[in-house]
Amino acid sequence: MNQSGKTVSLVITISRIIVTHTSQWRLRHVLLTLVMLAATAPVLAEHETEHKPDLLERTRSSVTRSLNYLTEKIDAFFGDKRKYEDSIGTWARINLQTRVQEKAPPEYSSSVQVRVALPRTQGRFNVIVESDTSQNLDNGVFSNDPLTAVTDPTYSGGLRYIIRNDDKWYAHADAGIQFGAPIDLFVRGRLRRNYQWNEWRFQVAETVTFYQSARAHAVTQVDLEHLLNKDLLFRNRLTLGLRKLPEKSDWSFDTSFIQRLDSKQAIQYQYMVLGDYETLHVTDFIFNFRYRRNLQRKWMFIEIKIGRASCRE
Repeated sequence: MNQSGKTVSLVITISRIIVTHTSQWRLRHVLLTLVMLAATAPVLAEHETEHKPDLLERTRSSVTRSLNYLTEKIDAFFGDKRKYEDSIGTWARINLQTRVQEKAPPEYSSSVQVRVALPRTQGRFNVIVESDTSQNLDNGVFSNDPLTAVTDPTYSGGLRYIIRNDDKWYAHADAGIQFGAPIDLFVRGRLRRNYQWNEWRFQVAETVTFYQSARAHAVTQVDLEHLLNKDLLFRNRLTLGLRKLPEKSDWSFDTSFIQRLDSKQAIQYQYMVLGDYETLHVTDFIFNFRYRRNLQRKWMFIEIKIGRASCRE
């Protein structure tokens, strides 16, 4: 059975020595100089063979920098979870959503992710406070009451150690407490690898979490990104969530075109397919249009998301 509905929701000179006259007492010095030149000839030859990057290499380097710059800006602008997970320093995201669907009353949702870098640790040690990261922060659990949407999510706190952070590799390890009834301890690890070819970038990330209560989940995310122009990015994303009972394992695939209009505005066209991992059954088809604008404050944004979902039961 298919159900469709519209949804509106309110990121180097070699000097040549010429000897024209010499005397016997200088001969030793000349010979010594020749020996020194012979010894250094390989080094000089090596420097001679060095060449500046050609036009193609410079173009590739420029495209790579543009791709990295645009993806980082877009992820930060839209508050993408990847920006929180794969960066260092203090960062926070508080997301409040209102959703209006056809023939249904308004619904509300909230999510929190805060990371505070501890001083004198070069940003490697961080205190973290966050709501349930097993949920998709943009499509989490909604409630009919705004207050309940803030108080109902399960919050956790802990310490993060960033093991490595460069253009290719990123890794961190977390340990902390999930507050609830009962309190649950957890450990978590994340590893990310980037591969880049000119204007294409391929990224694979794995996040694994273990809880004291024997719960566990692993999230694999694969992103393929292509720079269309300096303000337009194409992205394919495959996410696979494997969870130990009681939660079900799931998967999602989405294709997006993200365009930066200016420093304060951006839009995203997104098509998503959601499904159940065990049965490989497709459960939802979703099309979203997102418009996001930075308000007067650099840290405050408003977003309007219009979507249409087709649910299969």
